[in-house]
Amino acid sequence: MSYKYTVLKDNPVAFFLLDEVRSGEAGVYSNLTTLYPTYQALKDNGVSYAAVSGLPIIDYTGNSMEGYAINTSAMEVLPIIGAGVRGTEINEDAQISLKALGLGMNRNPDGPFAFEIWFSPAKDDNSEYLIMGDAENSIGLFYKNENIIFKCSPTQMVWHKITKNKAMHVVGMFSKDTISLYVDGKIVSESPVADSFKFNNTSLNLSLGPANAGKKFIVDSAAIYAYELEEAKILNHYLSGYKETKYSQIVYSNNGILFSLNSASVRPDISYRYPGIKALEELASGDAYYNSEYSRIEFEETDAVETKTFSFQERLYVSNPEDIVSSRICYGQDVDNIVVEIQIPNQPWVVCKNNSPMPYYNKNQNSGSPILDIRVTMTTQDSSFDLPYFDKLEIDMYSNKDFYADNSGSKIYSAYDYEVGQYNYPVRMQNKYNGLSMYSGHGFSVDLSIQPRTIEMFFTPRGGQNVLFSSASSSIKWAANGVITKAGISAIYVNGINRTSETNVSTFLLNDVAHHIVIVLSQSALNIKFNQNQLDTEYGTSNLYNNIAFYEKAFTSAEAINNYRLYCSDNSKVVTDPGVTISESAQGQDGTSYFIRLFD
Repeated sequence: MSYKYTVLKDNPVAFFLLDEVRSGEAGVYSNLTTLYPTYQALKDNGVSYAAVSGLPIIDYTGNSMEGYAINTSAMEVLPIIGAGVRGTEINEDAQISLKALGLGMNRNPDGPFAFEIWFSPAKDDNSEYLIMGDAENSIGLFYKNENIIFKCSPTQMVWHKITKNKAMHVVGMFSKDTISLYVDGKIVSESPVADSFKFNNTSLNLSLGPANAGKKFIVDSAAIYAYELEEAKILNHYLSGYKETKYSQIVYSNNGILFSLNSASVRPDISYRYPGIKALEELASGDAYYNSEYSRIEFEETDAVETKTFSFQERLYVSNPEDIVSSRICYGQDVDNIVVEIQIPNQPWVVCKNNSPMPYYNKNQNSGSPILDIRVTMTTQDSSFDLPYFDKLEIDMYSNKDFYADNSGSKIYSAYDYEVGQYNYPVRMQNKYNGLSMYSGHGFSVDLSIQPRTIEMFFTPRGGQNVLFSSASSSIKWAANGVITKAGISAIYVNGINRTSETNVSTFLLNDVAHHIVIVLSQSALNIKFNQNQLDTEYGTSNLYNNIAFYEKAFTSAEAINNYRLYCSDNSKVVTDPGVTISESAQGQDGTSYFIRLFD
């Protein structure tokens, strides 16, 4: 069952896929004065500013609880949910207004309700902003300092520290006894409601966003419920939205060669693990304790603001260090509160980057030291709110870091080092470690067993100039201002849209967001490189590449779009019988699934 119908069968009072959100117009004051002589007249008619100036947002429950979007981006963003059409970028100017539905107000002062949404956080923004709810009344889902917060008032709230570098499914729920928060299908925080608590606000102006100045985040598929949503239903919603078609099935069906690009395809020579070398409970000390329920080290929550610190240091011994050309260090939750440092004899402590090669043990800098000291420090400046936790430390060392294709002997290689994710997460989750990221100013090459006409990939730009790809006869690159230069290219498709005629990447690429890209070449490619040109004189920044596939045939437009839909879990088929027609739903682009049975 699709995510849409999984949610609808659980009877939300309002459900917004948000697939129609792509190009709302900015409202201007003249719109209001033309329709309403005074502000009071507008209020008396019960019409919001968004309703005057915005783009209608469809409520799929049939309850006619349509919302409005203003200043929303025209950029095409990968959907977060499976079988979705698109995600919605929320920036500092964008806002989606929803109807209050009588929830969380004095007319129903202790009635239960739940807010549900898929959400990808703003990059490098720890200041509080509204995800879904009413900021003025402090009701709804918020983000602050790497925490998801569900507020029912300035005092009644719950929160949870999250890994900030991926999309997630979030549910905040209120009952007269408890407020609770769910992330990715699991309850992560709950708190009893004070006996005296009642909603006393006379209005509730629900909205999605806006983001803070200069920032953006992505949302998808918001739902509102007028009852307590069961934990089993929440988990079912998460699993339904998360599922995805296997990449190998998409690529292999077109006889392609696939590089899924995760560390599982590269065997380490040496591995160290905590827990493993030591149990986590052995490491807990000072202000931190070992939580056996969640198998992690954390701080006790306090009533008042307090500073707390936890640290441990270990010495490791590296066998045959002269053979080590690269490494990977991973310390679990990717939050600002955790710092991991390493040191070798007679050298200073150096901070490590999560899920990346370690200093002193990489292609660019190989110390050959057999002694490696590790120091982990976890802190909080406010133990009443900001509570990080430590649950693992993984170190891998490699004598060879070439990546071989999933289904052939073809390989990816580079003289320089790169970061690579541990797992291949669903591309819709926008995980920043999902793939291979070069050190800025370097590239990588491909040794292929075929000469491709089509190249497919998921690409996350990091900004600045870039050489997306080059071969002996073709290339795509752009300058720091986004102006595109290309040669030997027949067609380029980005998120299922033909962008061949575009002249600037700013019109269709968002920094720090994954995009599905299909490049059709004018002729078969030789000597293929990514993130660098053929002369090795021009390079890109630390862009992220994932699920790179090569095909000997030149894709048609239908094939390029079909692959994009498959990656979005929209399993499409081409109908060639002129006696069969299929039309889209009259309202919106809802990703409706169709089943066709033919009778003789």
